[in-house]
Amino acid sequence: MFYFVDFQIEEHDLHNLCLLEVQELLNSNGRALTYYSCLPQPDLSNSFKFHNRLIVDEMNYDKEQMEKLHQSLL
Repeated sequence: MFYFVDFQIEEHDLHNLCLLEVQELLNSNGRALTYYSCLPQPDLSNSFKFHNRLIVDEMNYDKEQMEKLHQSLL
């Protein structure tokens, strides 16, 4: 999947990414998560942001460090 050192991702985004990965695996075998009503369904509204490497790279920054830098520049 992703092999970034210090990659930070929100828990709900990670959860959704895992569901999307499961969905892709099931699709490759002619099935879908919708066949399994007991499992949560992925939120497809934000799925595009994980398929674009440039966006993933851009999201891969230390938010706390950026906040400190921002505060120091004020």
